[in-house]
Amino acid sequence: MKETSNRYALAALKERRASIDGEIKALEGQLRNLNEALCHLDATLSMFDPDYDPKTVRARRRYERQKLFGKGKLSRMILDTLRRAERPLAYREVIEAIAGEMGYGAKPPAAIVGNVRAGLRYLAKRGTVAREGDRKAARWRIAGSAS
Repeated sequence: MKETSNRYALAALKERRASIDGEIKALEGQLRNLNEALCHLDATLSMFDPDYDPKTVRARRRYERQKLFGKGKLSRMILDTLRRAERPLAYREVIEAIAGEMGYGAKPPAAIVGNVRAGLRYLAKRGTVAREGDRKAARWRIAGSAS
């Protein structure tokens, strides 16, 4: 291959490498700052409690919210699913329809299951959808439509 044909690919790869290297350096600096802050915090705690052992405090897992649905998108998807249905649907059927529409197939992530269940409860509270039955036998439909 000629060297001129790879010129743009090489430039793009070098640019990407420089970008990743810069991110790593920034995160390493942030890690150093956090470790230093943790050491200072442990020293301050040991001043107040001489028997303090930092190993007794478990690290708290950081929670990062997954933004699966935009504003109002879930409610629209639930209502569209119920409108297209010819009969009231179980919540599992609503979840499968929405997960299929999003491209997750037969096994949707737990976050989608929880969000759809919460969305159905929210719409029921507003009077937009109605639930027939209890617990596992419950079926959902658009409020005001014939069952």
